[in-house]
Amino acid sequence: MTLTRSKWTLACVWLAGAGLVFLVLVLQSLAGRYGSHSNDAWSCTCRR
Repeated sequence: MTLTRSKWTLACVWLAGAGLVFLVLVLQSLAGRYGSHSNDAWSCTCRR
């Protein structure tokens, strides 16, 4: 396997995983799973 093919494979795996997490978040938000805390679920910041 070439380095270029390895990079593409890794990128596809990473994007598929990220896409799955995003899809789950969208579906749960639409279903009302987070209630009034939907903004917190979509927040990408880490609280310290």
